[in-house]
Amino acid sequence: MSKPSQDLTGKSRIITNVLTGWASYLVFFISGFFLPRLIDDQLGQVSLGIWDFSWSLVNYISFSALGIGSSLNRFVAKYRAEEKQHELSVAVSTVITIQIALAFLVFCITLIIAHVVIPQFFAARFGQETMLARTVVFYLGTSLAIQFAFDTSRGVLTGCHRWDLFNGLNSLCYMISVLLMITFLFLGYGLESLSIIYMSLTLVQGLVRSYLARRICPEASFSRSLISMTFAKEILPFGIKSIVIAISPMLIVQTTYIIIASTLGPAALAVFARPVSLVKHIETFITRFTFVLTPMAGSLQSLAGTKELQTFTTSCAKYGFAFTLPAMILFCFYGGNLVQLWMGADYVNTDIILLIGLGFLLPISQSPIIRILIGLDYHGKAAALSIGLTIGIYTVGAIMVSVHGWSLEALAILIAVTT
Repeated sequence: MSKPSQDLTGKSRIITNVLTGWASYLVFFISGFFLPRLIDDQLGQVSLGIWDFSWSLVNYISFSALGIGSSLNRFVAKYRAEEKQHELSVAVSTVITIQIALAFLVFCITLIIAHVVIPQFFAARFGQETMLARTVVFYLGTSLAIQFAFDTSRGVLTGCHRWDLFNGLNSLCYMISVLLMITFLFLGYGLESLSIIYMSLTLVQGLVRSYLARRICPEASFSRSLISMTFAKEILPFGIKSIVIAISPMLIVQTTYIIIASTLGPAALAVFARPVSLVKHIETFITRFTFVLTPMAGSLQSLAGTKELQTFTTSCAKYGFAFTLPAMILFCFYGGNLVQLWMGADYVNTDIILLIGLGFLLPISQSPIIRILIGLDYHGKAAALSIGLTIGIYTVGAIMVSVHGWSLEALAILIAVTT
């Protein structure tokens, strides 16, 4: 194999990729700070709770992705480092086919949830807002189906270590969608319009990202003749392991959201979701650093020695904890002030803030290790252990909470213990 003429490990781009990831995320953070408050001011706390509830259901549907699209970047980086152009095209062609099938599956699941699940199980709690919830879930679920259909381009761009283009496009489209949402809120439109706007910008983003992926990596071509069951059997278990190892905290939160909406109502969910949303901002800030590690680890596995991999892993783990600890300490002490500034005194619950902060400290700080394990394909046992413990502990805890009575504080304790 000839020596690569460029850095295919992504090490030379790591600072650029991380900094542009953090810079682009400011758009998400600022937008996420204003949009919930405007929904609350213009439409009310119940509508905000329905918005949170709808996203919880859609996030559940997103588990059907099986981690395929995001896992592709590991194979793109690996095959480019090994100069295996044919294998690269086989991978891309196979994943495109899988993603289109998954997109159709997501759309079908969305229809079932919107037309069967919500009317059957949530109508008693939501009352006259049931139709609103059904409509919002339909459009947001359709957005997810569109995202799945174009998800291969994400794996290609990030596998080429072009996180700057990926993050820049994401933030630009999100900024446009939020500006349109804010405009429509002031014009008197409701949640239905917000979900349609989000769906439309998701389609635009997918089209543009696919174009960029073809320009950056033209060798990653699609051909029906290159669709491979052999590669599908390789990436499916890899993707499932990837999503399972990262799914536990998300599974806990979304399940808790649905429990709150069905037992305490959407208004209570709006209160509970605000501090969790702030923690998710911290988590996303950290993962903007850790996401770049998966394709890097895949490249280093092919081009570097064991010692360099060990040094790389140790350094990333230290940085992950160093970034997470001060952020979570500040959240625990000043999160109440931030929520009050953000949403008002009615949304402040200091007990929930402290419990959520403590519960997410370790999962967020361990993100670099998880991403490197995924890049090395060493994450199978960790994934099985993680999901097994999560389901077991959460189930027992949820039963205990239900016996003593549902409350926001009890559910916050459950999240803290389980994560």
